[in-house]
Amino acid sequence: MNKKFNKRAFISLITFFLSIMALITGIVLLVMPDATMAYWNSWSLLGLQKNQWEHFHAVISIYLTVIVIFHIVQNWKAMLSYMKSKAGEKFKNKKELLFSSIVSIVLIAGSSVETPISSITAVFEPAQESWYDTKDEPPFEDAQGLPLEMLANIQSFDKSKIETIFRINKIKFDSFEETLEDIAEQNDTSSKRLYMMIKSNS
Repeated sequence: MNKKFNKRAFISLITFFLSIMALITGIVLLVMPDATMAYWNSWSLLGLQKNQWEHFHAVISIYLTVIVIFHIVQNWKAMLSYMKSKAGEKFKNKKELLFSSIVSIVLIAGSSVETPISSITAVFEPAQESWYDTKDEPPFEDAQGLPLEMLANIQSFDKSKIETIFRINKIKFDSFEETLEDIAEQNDTSSKRLYMMIKSNS
C-alpha cells in the first residue's frame, strides 16, 4: 500500500535544498568581480555571467520566501496552539529572548548602513580582485556600455579603420550606434578583446 504524501516532509526538504542554493549563489555574489571588471571581461562562472548569477540568487530567494510563508500558513494552527500552551507557563529564557532580539536588531540595522558590521563584505574583496589584474581594466568606467561611435570619438579612433578591423577579424556589427558590449555578445567574445583589437590597430 502506497504511503500518503507527506506535505510537511516535502516542505522541509524543498526549504533545505533552496536554502543551500541561496547560500551557494550568495557566496558567488560575494566573491565575483565588480560590475566594471565583470562586464568588460565578459566574466562568467559555470556558464553564468554576473547578471545571470544575480538574477538566479534573486529568484531562488523569492522561491524560498514563498515556501517559508506557505510553511507558516500550513502550520499556523499548530504554532498558535503551541504559543497559547506556553503562554500559561513560566517562560524560562527571558534573558536569551532579550539578548537575541537586541543582537538581531543591531545586525539588521547595522547591515543597512555603512558601519563596522556592514564592512564584513570587505573580507571578500581579495577574492573579487583576484579574478583580474590592472591590465584587464577598461579605459574608463562603463566603456563597454557606450555606443561605438561615442567610444571612437572619446578615444580618437578612426571609424573607417574600425570597420576594416572588424571585417578582417570577422566581427559582426550593424552600426556604430551599437555598444561594444552588444557587439561582443553577438560575437561571443569580450568587450576588452574588441577594444584591444581596435586600439592595437589604430
